[in-house]
Amino acid sequence: MGRTRQYAKKETSGEQRTQQVAHSAWAQQPSSSSSSAQPAAPAPKAVKYDVSYESSFFNHYFETGTEKVKAFAPTYRLANTVEQYAFPHSTPPTTEGQKQHWLHFYFNSKYDGHGAKVDRPNLHLVIALDVSGSMSTNFAGELGKTKIQVAQESLLTLLRQLRPEDSFGLIIFNSESTLIQDLKPWKEIDQVGLEKQILKLRGSGGTDISSAVTMANKMFNTTEYERQGYSNRIFFLTDLEVTSEDGTKFKTSVVENSNKSLWSTVVGIGLDLTQDVIKTVSKTAGCNYCNVRSNSTFNALMDQEFSAIVTPIAFNIKLALLSNRYQIEAGYGSPEVSDIKPGDIASFSTEFPSVKNQNGETRSGVILFRVVDSQPDKAHEPFQMKVTWDDLSGVAHKDEQQLNFATFTSPYTTTSTGGSDNVESQFESSGIRKAILLVHYTDFFKKYVDLRGADSTPELIAIYQGMRHLYPTVVKHFVAEMGVLNDLSLQEELTHLMEVAAIDDIPVDKPQISNNNNNANNNNASTTATTITDAGVTVDAKPAKNDDKPDDALCCVCLAEERTVTLLPCAHKCICKKCIPHLVPTCPLCRTPVTGTAEDSN
Repeated sequence: MGRTRQYAKKETSGEQRTQQVAHSAWAQQPSSSSSSAQPAAPAPKAVKYDVSYESSFFNHYFETGTEKVKAFAPTYRLANTVEQYAFPHSTPPTTEGQKQHWLHFYFNSKYDGHGAKVDRPNLHLVIALDVSGSMSTNFAGELGKTKIQVAQESLLTLLRQLRPEDSFGLIIFNSESTLIQDLKPWKEIDQVGLEKQILKLRGSGGTDISSAVTMANKMFNTTEYERQGYSNRIFFLTDLEVTSEDGTKFKTSVVENSNKSLWSTVVGIGLDLTQDVIKTVSKTAGCNYCNVRSNSTFNALMDQEFSAIVTPIAFNIKLALLSNRYQIEAGYGSPEVSDIKPGDIASFSTEFPSVKNQNGETRSGVILFRVVDSQPDKAHEPFQMKVTWDDLSGVAHKDEQQLNFATFTSPYTTTSTGGSDNVESQFESSGIRKAILLVHYTDFFKKYVDLRGADSTPELIAIYQGMRHLYPTVVKHFVAEMGVLNDLSLQEELTHLMEVAAIDDIPVDKPQISNNNNNANNNNASTTATTITDAGVTVDAKPAKNDDKPDDALCCVCLAEERTVTLLPCAHKCICKKCIPHLVPTCPLCRTPVTGTAEDSN
């Protein structure tokens, strides 16, 4: 899957605003012996983390299996869990020891990973590039290249992925739209001259995106571009700094074009994840939205994911849980399921292939459902999952599978105390366990950060105080799960938790993470352990015979072997060959998304 690609972004501002907020008000309360977590002074900074279920999932890879034959294959994993702590402010609220049932759902496809690059449909592609004045600014928190400079480089990266059979056109727009390249076969275009024109562009003026839509539509209004086996798409590269009226017209045009099989992709450059355009585009057939918040993620998107973004694999998807006993209670991972109610049928307008890493794990593209049982005192019974969809030719398909919370194979089992009994949490895969952990993290962390900056009231201060006391327990649970999964890609979320704990002077232990041999993907569980520090997560290995090596020559993951592997495209030589399987999606030094590795020849 991959409708809505969203990157999380941390932002920090200066002093706390002058009006009193929950954190400041709570910190100024008189000390008491029962509030050991109380800071000596208000937090010096207002912190903002752009956190959502979509961005939390998109930052990670999940074990989902593979599909070699089918374009669209619904796949499920199950879990039964016991809540480790009470959190009345989660969605829905939970209590300690409460038993939960989870359904991990995703669509595997033969087009996942490299499949879309080698077998995507031919394209009639028009790029609409925003060259307004707001594009001359930098990404938030970054210096150097402006948004339009990064957009230019990323556009050139995109052009290198076009095939001779594809057709291409280019429009630029600010207060008005200008045709740079009419829509024609790529092999007939002066590609060198086109690149020179793109690099000369500069940002100025306002933003009228509706005029760009009108000009792009005219380019498609000919039967020449209705050939079978071709996909028609307008690719908008914009920060969408538009008027309310222009934004409304744009969303209407996206829907109207979709009804004519003219699809839109919006690459939002530095946008707020809550903008309404995200939901509109994500829920429109054949369309998708990609959010980029930094230079590196923009380039990575165009280099690694372009083929998947332009390759829809299914439309009008309906997912139903058929049972007199079980119902979907909540959904996570997509705007299309965020408001689902018990008994609802989940609907997805379109699905696209997913990106995979070198271990065959899928990035994002996962939907997690919390399932409620109306008869919890009875033995589990089978339930039916039914999915219907249309393929690219409009042919209807159906898939039905029978599942049971009592009979699935559980390679991950954790014993915990639920009430007065020892009960087990069971997970069918590492993917569902990781997704559940990220939901718990997002529930708590987003609420805490929003609350600490909210205007103070006695009620909010009481809630905030309760969450402060819960904070160390949440961190402890996160650390324990991270150790069982042996997944260093979770270090960014852990770092966020530790950063805010330090700012708010919350006493959080920094324990060692114990690797669990139950992890089927952990080949080094008996030889390594991970430790939390203020800077994040490091890995301690068994003593190695390299004490004469300086610290900056050792692998920054295991701190034992010599650095012999260079990460691409950032070119940092920072890990050893043994740590390649544990490589996180981004470089440990600069956070640039990793597209590949190069090992020393010797």
